[in-house]
Amino acid sequence: MAIKSYKQAIDRSISPPRVITQPINQAANTGGKASFSAMATGVPAPFVQWQLARAGSSVWIDIPDANLINYTTPTLSASDNGNQYRAVFSNSAGKAVSESAAVTILSAPMIKDGSSILYEETTTMERQRRIAEQQQHSKLAKVHAREHNEEQAHASPEEAMENGLLQHPFLNSQRNDGIDPNLNPEPPLNTEARREFDNERREQEMEKQLRLGNMPKMRTDPQFKP
Repeated sequence: MAIKSYKQAIDRSISPPRVITQPINQAANTGGKASFSAMATGVPAPFVQWQLARAGSSVWIDIPDANLINYTTPTLSASDNGNQYRAVFSNSAGKAVSESAAVTILSAPMIKDGSSILYEETTTMERQRRIAEQQQHSKLAKVHAREHNEEQAHASPEEAMENGLLQHPFLNSQRNDGIDPNLNPEPPLNTEARREFDNERREQEMEKQLRLGNMPKMRTDPQFKP
């Protein structure tokens, strides 16, 4: 009786594998990989072996070194589309097979020659697009092509066109050619001091114009004005 009870206890402690997590279908891009996962219970702990069936075939082949509950495929290509994967669990009490899961290979987007899926990256591409639209090679509205300088801006001489003092209209004035600005406040309007001040400034302005070669015009004969 003792031996029989011992055998019954051993039988109750051993159970065949039972799949509790099934693998699910996966999708991957060309050049990518797909991962599958499956789990099973059993005593003793079941051994797992992943298998592969090529698309259109019902023959299952053991995948070398695929003995974990998680399996990641090698790099996939378009020919791997539709391949089936499953996990086989086994122990001393039996065997259990999971459901199969397929991998779908996503096709890469078709790009025409000379086009880009990115935004206009360079000024050359932008100019070519504008010229094409201006020449009515596009259904978009006609626009004016604008030239873009692709060269880097270099340091110019101090008195170059874009770097000279006379470029600024405020500085391009004869006021900066010899007469110092007023250091003292101007006298009040409608006073004798203001009249003398204005006369002195007028004389200075006339003297400056003479130094600059701007002689006053003193013609008294009538001039034709259309």
